Amino acid sequence: MPMCDAACQVGSTHYNECQILRTLKEKLSVKNFEDKESPIYQCITPLRLLMKKNTHPKWFRRLTFLMDHREAREQEENMWDQHQKNVVDFLLKSCNLNFTREDIMWAIGILKTNSIMFGETNGRALFPMFSLINHSCAANAKHTLYIKNRRIAVQAQTDIKQGEEIVINYVTFILGTMMRNSKLQKNWYFKCSCQRCSDPTELGSHLSSLRCPKCDNGYLTQVSPLDPESPWKCSIHSFLYTKENVDNLIADLKKHLFSVGSGGTSTKQMEDVLAMFSEFLHPNHHLMMITKRNIISLYSQVPLKSVKKSDFLRIKELCEESIEVLGKVDPGYPLWKAETLKDLSTSMMNLARTDFEAGEISRPEFLSQVKKSMKMVEEASNCKSCIKVARKMEDGENISEEYVTS
Repeated sequence: MPMCDAACQVGSTHYNECQILRTLKEKLSVKNFEDKESPIYQCITPLRLLMKKNTHPKWFRRLTFLMDHREAREQEENMWDQHQKNVVDFLLKSCNLNFTREDIMWAIGILKTNSIMFGETNGRALFPMFSLINHSCAANAKHTLYIKNRRIAVQAQTDIKQGEEIVINYVTFILGTMMRNSKLQKNWYFKCSCQRCSDPTELGSHLSSLRCPKCDNGYLTQVSPLDPESPWKCSIHSFLYTKENVDNLIADLKKHLFSVGSGGTSTKQMEDVLAMFSEFLHPNHHLMMITKRNIISLYSQVPLKSVKKSDFLRIKELCEESIEVLGKVDPGYPLWKAETLKDLSTSMMNLARTDFEAGEISRPEFLSQVKKSMKMVEEASNCKSCIKVARKMEDGENISEEYVTS
């Protein structure tokens, strides 16, 4: 069985399945080593999972509390048939394993539903206890992965009362309701009905709202967000926009945004995109906010000596808007807020310095601005995780480390 590289080949990760694969009468053959989607490799992770039943029984028992969504996956006929052919039939007929067809399909479902991206090489990881945490589109906790240590940490990002459920966001929080629920349905087979999803304005953030094409001051929000076919209605008059029209509009705008981004962008290009989008979208729509955050990121890549006062003013405006709007749906101390506060602090410090050197503000005013900027840096540090772990694992391993989120 060809491995990822030389280091991977001599590692212990593959040992257990190697003891099985080496006994095959017909040796495996991979002709294209660059084909990471080769069907031969699809059996490896389910096989590893099932073998944990004997090697790590305590860990394996935790999996019995997780959902595999078998009934929903059976409706995906193409994927179901592919798993039967590439995984189930191979493991049962070629490997002579002491597992049933149902066991193997269960393992595939557990992995599909509960595993998460791990590392920068499209790897997947499964943390049974973490997988028990439910989803909310306005989460009160965040999680951080530590690739080197193969650990995951969950930390509160808002105050959590005694008895209150700890919830995380399964999908990118900045997306609008329609797109979030589409991803939740595709990957976890459910649609969310939390307070944010039920509110046409998404807790006042307007991340899904559109500009009304029939009037100057009206904005369109979905009449019944929990109804997938519900139209959008203007806040001023009775003009309705069908879901199909909204889907087509957002798809076209996303396509344009990605085409601009793929060709190498500048702040001028992204400002032009923002101006074009503003003809169709609410200023807080998630595509507008994504574009604005891209502009902030592009400014941070410009050498400081090349940034003008007008640029610092623009950075300040965009950072303050991001914190105000996105903080309504992702409150407390989320990770994105740390970088935004750092950019805001830098812009305010440089504006204060520029104004003081030009004689536009007094020294006390300058020092006051510097103090405000330093407080933002302190708040940004609270958004970054610093988790101290000191405990004994089930296998006897002593853990005493400090993990700092980058």
